[in-house]
Amino acid sequence: MTSIAELPTPSSAIACDCVVIGGGIAGLWARASLARAGYSCVLVSDAPLGAAQTVCSQGILHRGVKYALSPAAAEVSRALVAAQTVWDDCLAGRGTIDLRSVHVLTRQMYMWTKPGLLSGLTGVAASLAMRSEVTRLAKADLPGAFAGASDRVGVWSVKEPCVSAESLVAAMAAVPAGPVLIAPPGGPRPRLRQESGGVSVMVGDASIRARAALLAAGLGNEALLGDLNVQASQACQRRPLRMTLAKGVPFELFGHCIKELSDKPRLTITSSVDQDGQVVWYIGGDVAELGVTRRRDEHLAAVRRELGECLPWIDFARVRLADFEIVRAEGRADGGKRPDGPVLRSFGRAAAVWPTKLALAPLAADMALEWLRGVIEPGAGAPASISAPVQIAPAPWRWRDLEWN
Repeated sequence: MTSIAELPTPSSAIACDCVVIGGGIAGLWARASLARAGYSCVLVSDAPLGAAQTVCSQGILHRGVKYALSPAAAEVSRALVAAQTVWDDCLAGRGTIDLRSVHVLTRQMYMWTKPGLLSGLTGVAASLAMRSEVTRLAKADLPGAFAGASDRVGVWSVKEPCVSAESLVAAMAAVPAGPVLIAPPGGPRPRLRQESGGVSVMVGDASIRARAALLAAGLGNEALLGDLNVQASQACQRRPLRMTLAKGVPFELFGHCIKELSDKPRLTITSSVDQDGQVVWYIGGDVAELGVTRRRDEHLAAVRRELGECLPWIDFARVRLADFEIVRAEGRADGGKRPDGPVLRSFGRAAAVWPTKLALAPLAADMALEWLRGVIEPGAGAPASISAPVQIAPAPWRWRDLEWN
């Protein structure tokens, strides 16, 4: 059984092959992959597992379909297709990681066009429909969410799962792959230092001596790279988003309102149920990227406008909105554009990795394993087990301090 440790730990140093810093999907999947390959690992996090990016993701295991709508995004589409089989096998319990406990919110997403855009998308949509996972829906087959839509709204179903990010983090933490050290709130961040023949990490009173280090801490990689005297701006970049929650919606919805020849849908909507039993929409897409350039009131007005234009058959008068900002951390790409896939940068006995998207975490872990095999062979014994309850960060719709308008 996985050992989950909460600091403080014993004062003696913990030894392992590789210390993985970061408790999100990147660090958790890499930890599982490295351990399966025979490496002893310790994972360190300065926050509850999944905090920041992972539990704030929409949980969509993109299959590359929406990116196929943009010729410029062909490479990321191919990367997502490559990860598809890994996810399918793991969720079914036949893969390298058993993810059968993950709560799959839906097995399919929907893509739809706003009224009047259908004619411009016919050719692209027809070519996508040749792929088995994309199906154009007839009027009689439309789900309840589109029951009131006009005939000018085109709807496609896409075999693209959406999972609960919280349950995914819990399942990954349960993989028997070595201890996880979670620093107490408000404590010092992990400190990294390269030494002869390896690295050392200090987290509060805990000392870890490893033969290599994998940095998978999202934004936290910036400070860790500084510990290595690496200028973070040369290795990684930030992509801020203003996400929105909508409460008082009439039903669950999972889908993208697409724009012609763009890999950025106007809206991407997923659904969950909050602590009060109400359905909450989680809204991303282009409106989230543009949201960081607007004042809060302007952003919320823009979201209401997009909802009204993309779903004009729904009455949103009583729907309340809340918003918050997150910052996606990515590997550096030319011109600051979104990377086409996972990014790994190596610095001697340390490497930093960024998956780019939740769905690409298995590919990021493969890159980490390939890097580690080129640096060391498995050798150090398994660290001692320390058992304590796992800490999973709550999803945004469970936060109590949101301001609803």
